[in-house]
Amino acid sequence: MARNKRKVFLFTSMGGFFNFGFSAIAFGSALPAIERSLNIDHEKAGLILATSSLGFFSAAFFTMVFGKKIGAFKSLALSMLINTVALFLITGARAFLWLFVSYLLLNFGNGLLEIDSGVGASIIEKKKRGSILNLMHSLYALGAILSPVIVSLFLKNEGDWWIPFLIAALSNSLVLIFSMGLLSVELETPEGKSENLEKNINNSQKDPFFWLIMLGVFLYVGYEVGFSSWLAAYVYDVKEMSIRLAALFPSLLWLGLLIGRLLAGVFLERVGYSKTMLILTTISLLSFIGVLYAKSGILISLLVFGAGFGFSAMFPTLQATLLRGSNLTAEISVSSFTFAASLGATFSSYFIGFVGKLFGLGAGILLILFMILMEMFVVITLYRRERLEGREA
Repeated sequence: MARNKRKVFLFTSMGGFFNFGFSAIAFGSALPAIERSLNIDHEKAGLILATSSLGFFSAAFFTMVFGKKIGAFKSLALSMLINTVALFLITGARAFLWLFVSYLLLNFGNGLLEIDSGVGASIIEKKKRGSILNLMHSLYALGAILSPVIVSLFLKNEGDWWIPFLIAALSNSLVLIFSMGLLSVELETPEGKSENLEKNINNSQKDPFFWLIMLGVFLYVGYEVGFSSWLAAYVYDVKEMSIRLAALFPSLLWLGLLIGRLLAGVFLERVGYSKTMLILTTISLLSFIGVLYAKSGILISLLVFGAGFGFSAMFPTLQATLLRGSNLTAEISVSSFTFAASLGATFSSYFIGFVGKLFGLGAGILLILFMILMEMFVVITLYRRERLEGREA
């Protein structure tokens, strides 16, 4: 791949992830205002958040069917077009159904972005995929840090919740223009994997490692999306802080994520994938338990930052672990990974909202604790597997 095309790919991926993070966390930060402005309850809000499953599943299916024909780089440009249109539609949403459909379209585009970035990274980078994927996802974290601040600035009037999405739409328009350079990139395929779809599916069914990674990403995305999406509402409802102050808390979470991913981009290959994930999951567990019991606003802020640091490198490191250890093609591996991630996001987003409507968000948010505990078992298994393989080598 020519050097300038590599730059176009990296800029498009990173710019896309920045706007992905900005818009996703803006929705969570503005959620209390959206609920009041559109007159929807926690359960309906959970349904909107849960569109990630259908959107990402559709993106995974699209890639499995058309990925080889289109190619990851042209599909990445397509995702930028879809996301730009979806963001402009969200700015005009004034009813539940309009917002639901617009957010579904955005999740389809973001699903393509996530898959195509992973496949593209497997083509341009053969050795340090974990590092490059962590750097890409750092831009998601940067967008996620900035969006709650922007949301808070415009929440003087709850009816102005849509303005941050207009900003994201304009920003993504610039990335879309730049991504047109990917349309002339020739098709390239990651090396060393079978391209037969039926054979790949049969291989996945017999591979315990594959299913362990699928469970790991299901759990991780479940507690990351669940916590980040409902954090502002949780702080507002349960910790009884003001709506504008509550909107800022996701910034602290994603500041921790950004710092953790930047550090992982430097140290991940030295420390080892599974050992890094074990350390991070332990930090996540301790920090989240602290959030549940803390009453001081300052202490909650520090613990939310700690939880973000613990969440930081899990997603890209799990993805890199799959790409390194799976016998499947990159398209099938990343599509399956994205689908499992979307199921986790859907499950946690809706479950927290459903339980929150019945018993309050204080009860619904406990799902996060359960999922982190389950993730600990997955990571310990991966760690033991990696150590065993190291001894055999």
